This record gives sequence, C-alpha cells and structure tokens, in this order.
Amino acid sequence: MTPKRFGSSASQAIIGLSMATAYIGIMVVPPILGFTAEILTFASFPMILLLLAGIILLTTERLRRYHSTFLR
Repeated sequence: MTPKRFGSSASQAIIGLSMATAYIGIMVVPPILGFTAEILTFASFPMILLLLAGIILLTTERLRRYHSTFLR
C-alpha cells in the first residue's frame, strides 16, 4: 500500500523511515518501560502496555480514516 498511498517515487524513502522508526522504538521503549516500572511498581506494567496499545489503536484508526477520505 505504500506506493499507492505515497507514490512510487517516494515509497522507498517512506519504507526506510518506517524501518528506522521501528528500530529506534525497539531500542528505546524497553528501557523506558523498565525505568517507569521501577519508579512506579511492576504492577503498573500492564497499564502502561494498555496505554501504548490504545495509542497505537488511535493512531491507526486516524490514519485509516484519513486514508479513506483522501482516496474518495
């Protein structure tokens, strides 16, 4: 869907940016979660994960809505 959404000329750059963001997230998020759970308690870990899942859901739905109105 990347070439369809952003054009074939920009799709390689968009995929590269997406991969870079994923690698940064894999490197940064676990220490942040560990630090937060250490400050609060380990019992807060499920709530943090639920919050992150909610953020992912909201941003995905926003992108889906934007994409569906953009193509009409």
